[in-house]
Amino acid sequence: MKKVKFTLLLMIALLAFSCEKQQSVWLYVPSIFTPNDDGSNDVLMYEISNSNQVTFVKMVIHDSFYDEVFITNQENEYWDGKNLQGSACQNGAYYWTIHYTLKDLSLEEKGVVELFK
Repeated sequence: MKKVKFTLLLMIALLAFSCEKQQSVWLYVPSIFTPNDDGSNDVLMYEISNSNQVTFVKMVIHDSFYDEVFITNQENEYWDGKNLQGSACQNGAYYWTIHYTLKDLSLEEKGVVELFK
């Protein structure tokens, strides 16, 4: 998996408690990506720590009009800056939502990413 060169990352700590022990999961999503086919930061990737504890992940990307431009529930499928029709999206802010299940807890995290070519 490529590492993002930008240092500004959104970091969210989520804790789920059980009788046996405390479980924690960290979600990392970059705040900017550059899908310009230069081989660096060309896709928007998320990372989930302790992903073996996560049983389902769905990622949805919306534009500023809240139209869906990307959706996946496939592991290792990331947004390449194109819309559902395969056309390149414009520079600007896009809104991501990641849904996942940790143990029996359904969780949803939201944020913003800047697409810059």
